[in-house]
Amino acid sequence: MWKNSYKNIYETGTDSELPAPYLSATSTTQTTIKAKINNKYEGYTYKYNNKTINDDTFIAEGLCPASSYAIYVDISKYGITYSTSVSAQTLGIYPTVIGGASSASSIFANGAYTKGDAVFVKEAFKCNGKEVEGKSISVNGLKPNTSYNVDYTITVAYGDNNQYTTTFTDSKSVKTNPLTLTTEQPKVISSGNVIVGATTNVDEEEKN
Repeated sequence: MWKNSYKNIYETGTDSELPAPYLSATSTTQTTIKAKINNKYEGYTYKYNNKTINDDTFIAEGLCPASSYAIYVDISKYGITYSTSVSAQTLGIYPTVIGGASSASSIFANGAYTKGDAVFVKEAFKCNGKEVEGKSISVNGLKPNTSYNVDYTITVAYGDNNQYTTTFTDSKSVKTNPLTLTTEQPKVISSGNVIVGATTNVDEEEKN
């Protein structure tokens, strides 16, 4: 029962103080935190988000990935209420750009992210003014031996009925290859006339 201070709990009919209830986070996902009420006594009302908790454990749902939360539980009896809380962080999405130069004038990149219970909305890339939705991006017409930034963005939904969205982005600098010129074996077409060919590492569609 409550006695003297509402933060202290005493065994009924005695002056023996009992350990106060407190929360601990037992596990997390990208959108949930599972919490446990330690020292949960009968005869008290325990509520999270105005919903009564009957068991020792409960789950906070609809949370944003990679975010810190303070989970509060209200404990009531005799019209007196006090709160206890625990802080925990949901797991992340961790998008990662994977890729590199395809040639002296183009780059290619794809991406990876940590899949979990978050509701996936879309993935998109951006590089040198080009934006595409999907799992990869290929950009042509670039300068040789030049660095370009590739952004890879994952959009997920969260909250009650997934009414909110948020994004997670990874960026990577990707450099095109240096321009190379390789001469071919000379070819004699007639007396005194020789053709010397050469190849480059520029994409075929960009060669004149």
